[in-house]
Amino acid sequence: MTKTLITAALVATACAFSTLAHADEAAAHSRVTLNLSGEGPMQAGSLGLNFQMIDTTTNSPVTEDNLAVLHEKKLHLFLFDPSLQEFRHEHPVFDSSSSTWHVSSTLNTSGNYWVWVQGELADTQQEFTASSRLDIEGGDPALPPASFLGDVRTGVDGISQVTVSNNKITAAHMTMLTVTMSRTDGSQPDLAPYLGAPAHVVAVPIDGSSLIHVHPMAMGGANSTQMMLHTEFPNPGDYRLWVQFLDGGILRTVPLSVTVLR
Repeated sequence: MTKTLITAALVATACAFSTLAHADEAAAHSRVTLNLSGEGPMQAGSLGLNFQMIDTTTNSPVTEDNLAVLHEKKLHLFLFDPSLQEFRHEHPVFDSSSSTWHVSSTLNTSGNYWVWVQGELADTQQEFTASSRLDIEGGDPALPPASFLGDVRTGVDGISQVTVSNNKITAAHMTMLTVTMSRTDGSQPDLAPYLGAPAHVVAVPIDGSSLIHVHPMAMGGANSTQMMLHTEFPNPGDYRLWVQFLDGGILRTVPLSVTVLR
């Protein structure tokens, strides 16, 4: 079941939203289910993944026409492994001849990956998420599942750096976090919108069984390097955050982690 987390600030800002889905609830109540094509594991490296999404109210495939545009794309797909170190954010395309969706990606590390899709149904304007698992073999050895992440609120990708404010985060309470972009060499970040938002933040608990996708709001003027993130973490524990944004025209993906208290 998808739960959309909204604050007044998010309603007032079209670029900000968040979606939360629990895997067990999704299996029981979600209108959309995700079915991967083929049987058995896929080989590591460049791969093509085919899948169908089924609307359980009509028992029919979800097509491109059934979806509204959500942040410049009809569908968002997220791949990550149990170690929470490998992460991909892709955008599938629809093949009307087979009523299937296709996405290309590169996964060089073996493992039992989570596959999450996110979109918005055109008829109800309701966001949905659905998940499945994908075995990858023949690549670098699978990394052990994450058992501890800790509160690590600064991360780096290349020279791009992200720092999240040290606010206490309490489960099931709306949290406001300041997100600051900088560079390790002291130069000024050259930020630009990515898929219609200043940045994209994906957060998952340590077991990977739910997904939060939220877009922070820019603070200050056009050249501001600070953003405000509004979201809610449903349960206590460690969460992996991946912050994606454009710096100098290069897409950066910065890993962080936060500890959510009871």
